[in-house]
Amino acid sequence: MVADAQMFNRIAMRSLHGMDVPFLARIRSHSKVWFEQTYLCIRDLAERYRPDKARYYPRFGWYAKKLGVFLPAVGPLYLLLVWKPQGYGFGLMALVTTLDQGMQSLLSIWKLRWQEEVAHRIYKQNLGLSRCQCRKFASQVKHADLVLQAFHLVRAERARANAPPLDWRLAQRRAALKLKYRLLTEQSPLGA
Repeated sequence: MVADAQMFNRIAMRSLHGMDVPFLARIRSHSKVWFEQTYLCIRDLAERYRPDKARYYPRFGWYAKKLGVFLPAVGPLYLLLVWKPQGYGFGLMALVTTLDQGMQSLLSIWKLRWQEEVAHRIYKQNLGLSRCQCRKFASQVKHADLVLQAFHLVRAERARANAPPLDWRLAQRRAALKLKYRLLTEQSPLGA
């Protein structure tokens, strides 16, 4: 399971850890962990492994350090201190995992999760996923299906265009026009 700190808390971690479900999750940097017989805040621990003391991973453009820690009420975990470029410096991102894998594998998993977030942004901002006003679950699922269908129509419209591909907004307008004409006349004057 891959999760963000907003959706993932200690209760979820403890439950997954107890069921032997592997996870990789962001954790808030003000959380406290046991490291080398000391109970300290992740932010303070990260100061020991700033970018000049952590390993650089050119594939990601990030500095990172993996540490074995103990999280109270959860158990033993690996803490990943990741320093990402932010403005003129580096910003800290703390991840915890039960996976005993190499750092590049773990960072790849996290990066894939972030690509999914970008797709959600497209669904929400451009295609109205978050604008459903229905209260029934079945209606919300149908709305999500329509959003995904619209996404695929826009992608197909972009693929039909000659190189270079169409701007996202223009492709969105063309796909909407085709649907509008199909709905009104059952034939599109723009051609299939």
